[in-house]
Amino acid sequence: AVAVVLGEGLDLVSFTLAQSRRQVHTDNIVALSKEPSTLPTDMAEAVVNGITSIVKGREVAVGVIDTQEVMRLLYVKDAAGNIKRDETMNERTDSSERASLMFECVKSGDVAAVKDDAGGFLSLAVPVTDEKHQVCAVFYVAASPHPRPLSEDATDFLQTVAQIASPVLLAPSQSAVRVLGILARAGCGEAGPLFDAAAQLVERHSGATGVLIGLRHGEDELRLVKSTGSLTARAATMSRSELPLGFQAVEKAMYMTDAGSTFAPIFSPSGQDTAVGVIVIGHAAGQPLPDAAREAVEGVASALTAALSECDFRRKLTVCGGKALLSLSKQAPEIKGAFFAFIDVSGRMLCAETVGERIAGVTKGAAIADNVGVVFSQVS
Repeated sequence: AVAVVLGEGLDLVSFTLAQSRRQVHTDNIVALSKEPSTLPTDMAEAVVNGITSIVKGREVAVGVIDTQEVMRLLYVKDAAGNIKRDETMNERTDSSERASLMFECVKSGDVAAVKDDAGGFLSLAVPVTDEKHQVCAVFYVAASPHPRPLSEDATDFLQTVAQIASPVLLAPSQSAVRVLGILARAGCGEAGPLFDAAAQLVERHSGATGVLIGLRHGEDELRLVKSTGSLTARAATMSRSELPLGFQAVEKAMYMTDAGSTFAPIFSPSGQDTAVGVIVIGHAAGQPLPDAAREAVEGVASALTAALSECDFRRKLTVCGGKALLSLSKQAPEIKGAFFAFIDVSGRMLCAETVGERIAGVTKGAAIADNVGVVFSQVS
């Protein structure tokens, strides 16, 4: 009788601890889904850690869609706890059970699984869908070394978290808006990181052999801000004669294509009647981009428009703030040091400019810690 009571007590303690762990991870994922600065990689890591706290001794992965045939595994933890990040998985070349289930999940829009004779899930892929019921990401849990079905609690956690994570794990075009927006609002007006990220996203979602991004620079030139792969450029500008279809895409504000390149206009923030630049995507001759890739590229171009507008605002704000500080320091010599800051994407104060003596805890271009002890005067 004592043994039975002790056994029941241990089961209750084990269940309570498991429920507590589940709640902690659920709360963390909920908080990340509401945080505007959460990147897809941050969410993927939190999801995998949550699943592996409940499901022991199994590989767990989170993948997002790159193209129709390629999935990007943002975060993978194997049964031994080893971690891999940002790897690609190709449906054509990967014959693993993981690839089979995850791509099946994308195509069907529903759970894909390997079941035992009793119908229990030995391994499982769960979709993350958007409001259009489009699959944007997939969670995968592999079979254990000694095959046994996943518990009902683990399956329920996976499906619950798939719903919670959907505001962050998005379709390619929406994800581009989120990622580039975060980068724009995390800085003081530096556009370089935006062009780097935009080129990377275009390459991922189009399978491009090369990417070139140019901005209008006078009537007959483009200022080249990023180039990769087969479109890598040595010059800082490109003339109309060198890229005639690119200039047409800009001037007509239209998506255009030829035998081996596709041109996506970067629209002006004022509207889609005017373009300020172009994204050139290199691809195999005679193989135009599939519709899904074109939609993703157009999404990146649109996201870049919004991000550049925010970036330009912050750049101008930084210049004006610096001039205002300099004027203030001249008019009030008793001010030994001052800085100009604005709110970044996480709601923290970001130092954009400084004058005078160094202020402890304040560095140009860096966030200001909450415990620095400075007094802020908000300027509207």
